[in-house]
Amino acid sequence: MQNKSFESSFPKSDIGLWVWLFPITYLIHLGEEYFGGEGFAAWINRVAGANFSVRDFLVLNAIGLMFMSVGVVLLRKNSWRWLLVGLSGVVAINGLLHFFGSLLTRSYSPGLISGVLCWLPLGLATLFCQWKVMARKSFFTGIAFAFGLHAIVSLLALWA
Repeated sequence: MQNKSFESSFPKSDIGLWVWLFPITYLIHLGEEYFGGEGFAAWINRVAGANFSVRDFLVLNAIGLMFMSVGVVLLRKNSWRWLLVGLSGVVAINGLLHFFGSLLTRSYSPGLISGVLCWLPLGLATLFCQWKVMARKSFFTGIAFAFGLHAIVSLLALWA
């Protein structure tokens, strides 16, 4: 049975239009990573000794935005809440990594502001709400998906 206080906030027949906040905030985050400070590609190269070009950055993020948008369409069509948890986990992890990356390097990680102000609240609030209404197996499937996906993207960025 689903929690009525959560469900009353969103349409009962589907996930709701609010899930489009994920790709919209992705564009905001991408803009900050590209234009902020020295740019994320240059920052990760400097602090992690990576060889991540601006072209790699743009290609990886174009693919990411496409998959996130397809994920939102699938969510709206099929109400796959595990995928919603996955998207929420990915953005929350990313926001946390920008925060801790900036803290550990004592430098501005391009993406920090949108990661902390957009993605952390969106990701954590969605995770909290889904925790209240989902079967635990589906919830943890989404969490595993988020960690796996973020690990793959991080490896691609570090070893591109």
